[in-house]
Amino acid sequence: MPLSLLLELRLHLDLYALPGPDGLLIHAPDGRHLHSSVFARAFAKAARAVGRPDATPHVLRHTHASLAADLSAPTPVTMRRLGHTTAGMTMRYTHALADADRRLAAALDCVRRPSSSD
Repeated sequence: MPLSLLLELRLHLDLYALPGPDGLLIHAPDGRHLHSSVFARAFAKAARAVGRPDATPHVLRHTHASLAADLSAPTPVTMRRLGHTTAGMTMRYTHALADADRRLAAALDCVRRPSSSD
């Protein structure tokens, strides 16, 4: 986990999670498991508030896989992070990010060494 997110998670745990090793990270006001529909409504509200009404938890998984690929993470590492058992499933989650082709071409320009005849 990136250190910046780890620090945010630790703050969330301190402020909101139930205590103990089995304490829920996100829970209903009464401390029980949060129903998925309640979570979905809260997530949608938060997504709209930050100007990304299209965001869903599932979209975040796709984004994570795509960012990992864009950063050249080995497929087995991304598979493990997403809990996948096949590379094919991970590839279904991975999408080319906007501008990735241009950045790849620029990186290839950086590693190209012109020959003495150029």
